[in-house]
Amino acid sequence: MPISLTFDDGPHPDWTPDVLKALKRANVLATFFVVGELADRHSEIVREALADGHSIQPHCWSHAKSYRDMVSFEEIDADITRVLEVLDGLQVPRPRLWRPIGGDPHPVHSAPVAAKHDLQLTYWEVDVRDFDPDQTTEAMLDQLRTGKPQPGYDQPKPLTDNSAVLMHDGRLNTARLTAENTVALIGPLAELVRSRGWAFALM
Repeated sequence: MPISLTFDDGPHPDWTPDVLKALKRANVLATFFVVGELADRHSEIVREALADGHSIQPHCWSHAKSYRDMVSFEEIDADITRVLEVLDGLQVPRPRLWRPIGGDPHPVHSAPVAAKHDLQLTYWEVDVRDFDPDQTTEAMLDQLRTGKPQPGYDQPKPLTDNSAVLMHDGRLNTARLTAENTVALIGPLAELVRSRGWAFALM
């Protein structure tokens, strides 16, 4: 069964190119859930990801406010519409997925907004918590292999077949200053997946 690598909160002008290089070395395609204003600002990175065969899907416009905290259908609709307009302008194939900020959709309005734009709200099975500035590549690999708890994370999940793995190529709303742990994880994660006889697939 396939494993899907997914990245949120980019594109970042320094980190995303390093992630793309690591993915290319590992011969893995990934799904990037992008922040609209960053995709607009760093359009050349979006184009590079597309040229490499990766999937570009919407996350949010600015990551400044959770969808749960937005007050109306119209506010949420305006947010995702801006992202879709930017992606359309970059000639991104029409998105079909939408990952809400923090995996936390509005309990009433997100589903109708998704339906309006023919988008499927989507989440993940395994969170490696690479956004934590103290997180190490070794700890993330250990979790993926065994499900061993990490400090402050009581319910980690090990990697199983048909998992979507949540990673980050941006630093929005975190104290993180580098993506070295994420970049370093890609190669060993690819080896782990293939050693178990699994394959990778886009979401």
